[in-house]
Amino acid sequence: METSQRVDDAAVKPQDPSPVAKEIKPATKTTHRPGDLPGQKASPVEQHKKAILEISDLTKKFGDFSAVNGVDLTVYEGEIFALLGSSGCGKSTLLRMLAGFETPTSGSILLDGKDIVEIPPYKRTINMMFQSYALFPNMNVRQNIAFGLKQEHLKKSVIDERVDKMLKLVHMEAFTDRKPYQLSGGQRQRVALARSLAKEPRLLLLDEPMGALDKKLREQMRLELVDIINTVGVTCIMVTHDQEEAMTMADRIAIMDRGEFVQVGGPREIYENPNCRFSAEFIGSVNLFDCTLLSSDQKRSLIHTDDFPAPIELGHDVDLADGMPLSIALRPEKVYISKTPDDSGSSNCCEGDVENIAYLGDISIYYVRLPSGRLVASTLPNVDRFKTGLPIWDDHVYLSWDSESCIALTI
Repeated sequence: METSQRVDDAAVKPQDPSPVAKEIKPATKTTHRPGDLPGQKASPVEQHKKAILEISDLTKKFGDFSAVNGVDLTVYEGEIFALLGSSGCGKSTLLRMLAGFETPTSGSILLDGKDIVEIPPYKRTINMMFQSYALFPNMNVRQNIAFGLKQEHLKKSVIDERVDKMLKLVHMEAFTDRKPYQLSGGQRQRVALARSLAKEPRLLLLDEPMGALDKKLREQMRLELVDIINTVGVTCIMVTHDQEEAMTMADRIAIMDRGEFVQVGGPREIYENPNCRFSAEFIGSVNLFDCTLLSSDQKRSLIHTDDFPAPIELGHDVDLADGMPLSIALRPEKVYISKTPDDSGSSNCCEGDVENIAYLGDISIYYVRLPSGRLVASTLPNVDRFKTGLPIWDDHVYLSWDSESCIALTI
């Protein structure tokens, strides 16, 4: 991460939490993978590109309502893939079709090249961990983990060996005789995960895996869950509505809306280079401005918005005709805040009054009201405990940003 910061009594430049691609082209509605952004390496999963799951034109209708509408997706072996979206977007329906609990209206699901649509759930080499964990209350930890293996009528020695392996993997060796009600939320999650992994599935499905945990425990369990999944080497598809959870755990993310994929890509790509307003607003915080393209060539583009006194300048061309409407997205951490005007001569600046300050411990968010009436957010990391000279309520301040920090959105 870049941790450089320009801070003095007169000016404050917020910390940029991640490197920014030096040339962000206008986004189009296409599918990307890690490695598409300059300076971003593809993951080992992407480099090998061995597909384990291929979904083609998958649709699920309930009457006239399309819960999932013509979805195409390829998931690679060893990958953790997240389906991210708000309630009712179709992500859980898609997961249930993969598990075999829902039958697609049309389309195909290929697992290792074999269409599994007609294969019943219990015959698929897929296991699912439910949000509620669905542990058997009358069974202890060992019995819960062993349940699926006994259903397959495996030898006792094989069952014992696998259960012991799973107990060690999830660090639950000391709790084998406890019932679910005697376990904490994190411990129940580990048992549910161990039960799902014990059958050695080709594909592991996680339905809101952190939904039953409190915030602090969720943060702790995210990395622990990823470590366990990576240790086993299983391919995983998880459903979540928690952006931070998806960004932390997944190799790639699919943002869903109204049964369709809006954007598919790595966490950094989706955050730094959203392909539309929906993606920009759904992942993280963003300032969005309605604009009009004034002029554009290979070196720069000038964009007009009623919110700023001068045009917004981008360091690249925008593939639109002059006079066409577009949006500009600007992340709050990319906006510099200062008590004095920017003397760099940049056109990317404005001024206003601090209307509110949200202190969140590690960061502060400044809400600045512009003369146009627009409210703009600027994020400042709280590096120094008692830094003096920072803007306070009702201060008149100046905002500025780099041209490469602006994201031009045409849809």
